Amino acid sequence: KCVTVPGDMSQEHKVNMENRTGIMFDDACKLHFLEGHPESPERLVYIENLLRESGLYEKCVTVPGDMSQEHKVNMENRTGIMFDDACKLHFLEGHPESPERLVYIENLLRESGLYEKCVTVPGIAAQHDHLSKVHSDDMINSVLNTEQLTTDFVHFKTDTFANKYSSAAAHMAVGGLIQVVDKVVNGELDNGFAFVRPPGHHAEANEIMGFCLFNNVAVAAEYAKEVLGLERILIIDWDVHHGNGTQHIFEDRRDVMYYSVHKGFFYPGTGWHKEVGVGKGAGYTVNIPLCKYSIIKIEL
Repeated sequence: KCVTVPGDMSQEHKVNMENRTGIMFDDACKLHFLEGHPESPERLVYIENLLRESGLYEKCVTVPGDMSQEHKVNMENRTGIMFDDACKLHFLEGHPESPERLVYIENLLRESGLYEKCVTVPGIAAQHDHLSKVHSDDMINSVLNTEQLTTDFVHFKTDTFANKYSSAAAHMAVGGLIQVVDKVVNGELDNGFAFVRPPGHHAEANEIMGFCLFNNVAVAAEYAKEVLGLERILIIDWDVHHGNGTQHIFEDRRDVMYYSVHKGFFYPGTGWHKEVGVGKGAGYTVNIPLCKYSIIKIEL
């Protein structure tokens, strides 16, 4: 007996009746992770699965992530990794500095999946011009001459050896690091890791010692300065041993700062906190010798 009056909802309220719940998710957010850390990508995976299984995901408005151009570039694979089998050929049976160091690192990187996420940087053997910026010709030639060995190996020091492949390994160790530095400085990579051997930080400008034939990082630093035009360079050295060679090569200069954290009262007997550089390089060498039950005051 009544007259039905149809409701006439305003356009504003009609719009509000539509599906207006937004949901934003991007796989980029899964890339932030550390194995074993409680804050993991599984949190997002769980939420996404729950929303999809309940049917709520499809009832929401998908909001696409809009990453800035700067961050889009940073999402690209820009970490370089340099390794060459030549570095495995330098070995002496029973010596603690062995190819197994590189094998272990390579296996760990591959098993974790990190190796494939990096940009492979091919190694190129260092040239004489690179090495001579740091080392004397006599020292360079003493390494080169081992290529003609008729015995299994030769000792430069009681702890430092070479076989007939060691020269190739040493030149590749330096050259590979130079390649990584070159690509980082020129913007092809954001950063890089060169896992090479023989090691280098004990090698002096004119002395082979401490398992080291050439000072890899010192030569790479000179390359960065002389060829790539860098004005200031910081070398951070963390190892159980102090890098005496690297310190001595740059200790009288202001363009390269050497910073080392190492075990005190240990080989090679250098790297005390009072060693801060010499001459115009004073203040550009920083040593942190770590000693049990000791506190060292560093004045900069």
